[in-house]
Amino acid sequence: MKLKLHHPERILNDHRQRLVQIQDQMERRIEERLTDRKHRLALLAGRLHGLSPLEQLSRGFGFVTDKDGKPVASVKELQKEESLQIRLADGRVETRILKIEVWNRVTGNWRRKRMAETKTNQEMSIEETLEALEMIIEKMEDRDSSLEETFANYELGMKMVKSCSDQIDRVEKKIQVLAEESRDGEF
Repeated sequence: MKLKLHHPERILNDHRQRLVQIQDQMERRIEERLTDRKHRLALLAGRLHGLSPLEQLSRGFGFVTDKDGKPVASVKELQKEESLQIRLADGRVETRILKIEVWNRVTGNWRRKRMAETKTNQEMSIEETLEALEMIIEKMEDRDSSLEETFANYELGMKMVKSCSDQIDRVEKKIQVLAEESRDGEF
């Protein structure tokens, strides 16, 4: 009886079973992590959508461009009598500048260094991208932000959502390949 317990075939079978269990645990853990990241990304994408410039326009804001269609972010870029276009939720208005007044904007907290300014989307990990998206959403939620800043953040955020989603898809495909290879005994 003792000989059967210590037989090499039995030991190998025990090891194989343990290996299968470990592999299953690893697959479950990585799937949990991927599911968590997908869920977090979906939540951030939903929040980002709610802050989209079109949503801003529907709340009574306007998007201002010069005669060439370039966004206007500051009165310093403008001159009296210049034509502007204002995009509203339901259409566009062309207008001419009669008077320019400068507003001194001192908030102290609206210009933090963005993570996205130091790394490109391709260089950022999934976690870094998610953190950067949270920072972008924070900035978009700031009521002191201009529509132009909100639009720029929205545009950057949407690019980052796409990039992060692609990264998650690539990791998921690699996991599937590794899982298939290990089932087929290619490890």
